[in-house]
Amino acid sequence: MKMRMLTLIVIVLAWGCETFAQKSPAVVYLAGDSTLAQKTFDKRPETGWGEYLQTQFDNSEISIDDRAQNGRSTKSFIDEGLWRAIIERLRPGDYVFIQFGHNDEKSEDPKRYAAPHTDYKNNLIKFVTEARARNAFPVLLTPVVRRRFNEKGELVDTHGEYPAVVREVAAEYKVPLIDMQQKSETLVRNLGVEDSKKLFLILKAGEHPNYPHGSEDNTHFSPFGAEQMARLAADGIRETRIGLAKYLVADDGGDFHARLLPAPLKGGFRLEGYWVWCGSVIKGDDGKYHMFASRWPNSTPFSPYWLTNSEIVHAVSRTPEGPYEFSDVALPPRGAEFWDGQMTHNPAIR
Repeated sequence: MKMRMLTLIVIVLAWGCETFAQKSPAVVYLAGDSTLAQKTFDKRPETGWGEYLQTQFDNSEISIDDRAQNGRSTKSFIDEGLWRAIIERLRPGDYVFIQFGHNDEKSEDPKRYAAPHTDYKNNLIKFVTEARARNAFPVLLTPVVRRRFNEKGELVDTHGEYPAVVREVAAEYKVPLIDMQQKSETLVRNLGVEDSKKLFLILKAGEHPNYPHGSEDNTHFSPFGAEQMARLAADGIRETRIGLAKYLVADDGGDFHARLLPAPLKGGFRLEGYWVWCGSVIKGDDGKYHMFASRWPNSTPFSPYWLTNSEIVHAVSRTPEGPYEFSDVALPPRGAEFWDGQMTHNPAIR
């Protein structure tokens, strides 16, 4: 009788452990710089492309843990203990996506500079070997491009030898490679000098309260640009045929994301008695353009009230430029614990 009971307990425990394992998604850790990292609210609408990577996966199977940090190189990421923090959490079967280069290039800064064929290469090798020692899967990514065109309208490379070193380490150590430099370069070049601006943090004066004097940042991404980079990374995952690929959500280019447009400043609308801050524009199946914006009474402060106590309103136009006409309240105020106003500045409202 005791033996039977013991057997039953073992079976139940084994079943419970198996169930827990099935419910616990594999983790993809992101190690990198500001182009990949999460942003604080005072930096919005700047967005790291890692913030959009989760949308490419089945949430029940894969969890993205974005450990990238602004301004870091391979050297400073190691020296500050950021890499060690990832290693200590790695479980067998987890992944580590590694994208550096923007700050390793800065030879004037000894705390970050890593020469391409020595320190930079050795640091990448360290990442690969230490992740594998934990039975995790490293994936190397070349750095995304900066938007820099010359007077002839030709896209100019800014990364020098660093992308080639990433490719070299990937080949030598048989590590899956996602060539983000090549993919982002193709996208930016194809969009051209003007249209490529929508990918980056380029704002006119007064367009966003965080940047009253505007922004001409050709390195960091707008929400729209970050999402496009995440989609390029998903394409790379499919091409490498690593295990993660089977958990990617379908993206045939004809879904909700493909119909998103960046909201132009002149496409806004006004409502008497309210501050209205424009967010996302979606081209609907009805052929019309639907804008979602945050609004709050103009008797209250401009910031930070709009982040936490605004309501989301819906307006419609026949053209993306407007004018937009108020339609309805899509979401009423839900209180200070909900950042609904901030959500309207994300062109992938879920």
